[in-house]
Amino acid sequence: MLIKKFTALIALILVAALFLSACTPQGVTVAPESAAPPNPTASPTPPPVAVTPAPPTAAPEPSFVIYEYGEPSAIVEQEHSFFSCYLLYPTTGLAEVDGVISGWAHEVYDSARAEILALRETDPSAEGEINVQYNAYRVSDNFVSVVEFVFYSHSGLAHPIERVKVFNIDIANGALVANDRVLSVERHAEALALLRGKIVAELPQLDEVLGDLRDDWLDNLVVTHEGVDVVLARGEHLPSVVGTRSYTLTFEELGDAFVLLNEPPEPQPSATPEPSHAFYPPPQISVPPNRELDPDKPMI
Repeated sequence: MLIKKFTALIALILVAALFLSACTPQGVTVAPESAAPPNPTASPTPPPVAVTPAPPTAAPEPSFVIYEYGEPSAIVEQEHSFFSCYLLYPTTGLAEVDGVISGWAHEVYDSARAEILALRETDPSAEGEINVQYNAYRVSDNFVSVVEFVFYSHSGLAHPIERVKVFNIDIANGALVANDRVLSVERHAEALALLRGKIVAELPQLDEVLGDLRDDWLDNLVVTHEGVDVVLARGEHLPSVVGTRSYTLTFEELGDAFVLLNEPPEPQPSATPEPSHAFYPPPQISVPPNRELDPDKPMI
């Protein structure tokens, strides 16, 4: 009797096991009751990602400038979003010289601003900027060379415009010096041959297209401690793609073709600290007066 009851119990357990096996889908794992049920709406937790902090943005290095004579002055305009101007030029204390240099600086400013305003009459979104920097070399007690580098751009240009202006100054007489007092006109052919050789040495691909150089290649003559720099503004003589270039004709190469008021330059000191903005007083700022705006021109 006991054996029959035990056999019946085993059979009942087997039937229950088969029933549960049939009701459980294949490949599905039944979680234990203690496990939390999954939340189908919860976003999957992404794996941790190592983040490297971005380095702090470094301040731009100051431009290499040489101010060996005079004090820097500036015309600055940032009043309007469509035009910005930062134009540096030297004040020498020589009335005639300062009148010419300051007049040139203000003419450059006025011309650039007028062009932007004219563009905005047909295109209200037009905007532009002008940036002018300079170097001043005092090569002797009585002689200074100033070279101004002009960078001008506006939204209507495919490429920026670069120009160069040189002022050679006779300190003793308080006057500007013409190029024929720097290089002998009778020796221009020799100077041009030297210049051509230096251009081809740096840019040999131009050898076949340069031809003979004209006298106007010597318009920008900057006297430095090493010689006479011939500065060629972008696009005026060389292809625009090579930018503004400067080539030094050394005093040894020029010989007596170098005039400089018949006064040899003083040799450059053997140990000269690198010029830096930190060594010079801040520019004297000349802010243009507020201009009356024409109400009939709302785009300005």
